[in-house]
Amino acid sequence: MSTEDGQKLSDAAFAGDLPKLDGLLATGIAIDTCDKDGFTALHRSCVTGNATVINFLLDKGAKVNMEDSVRAGDDVLRPADSLSSLPPPFPRCAAT
Repeated sequence: MSTEDGQKLSDAAFAGDLPKLDGLLATGIAIDTCDKDGFTALHRSCVTGNATVINFLLDKGAKVNMEDSVRAGDDVLRPADSLSSLPPPFPRCAAT
């Protein structure tokens, strides 16, 4: 998959656009495709803290252990560290 496909997923996740995310995934784009910055849609949704998008992506099989390609060693859980004090379902996306 291309970074262009990953960018479409990331943009939709960041915007909280579930219908667009679902449509993109239906075209066969892999859920963990990285965008131009090396982030997945789950990375972006954890940054925004949108529980609906986070849970949608997790339910669709997004990998929580995907490292970004920008900061070696940071996985998708890193941006969610600050979400651990929020009510469920955020603990699903909190660092362990």
